[in-house]
Amino acid sequence: MKRLILISTIVVLSGCAPMIFTHPDKDQSDFNRDKYECTKIAEQSVCSRGACGNIFMMIDEIQQCLQLKFGWRAQR
Repeated sequence: MKRLILISTIVVLSGCAPMIFTHPDKDQSDFNRDKYECTKIAEQSVCSRGACGNIFMMIDEIQQCLQLKFGWRAQR
């Protein structure tokens, strides 16, 4: 039982680790600009699927946009 609790705690806490994005050629100001654009794109995409304001879908869309459109790499 203790082992199950320990494993569950590790899984939950690993999901809470902050996402860090890196790019070989861009700096923080580039990231801020790219994230702003991805946020606008994500809002439109999520709302077009009838889920305006769904923060979980927004986060996923923003992360995908940063990676696929601008080449940022996500790290934990």
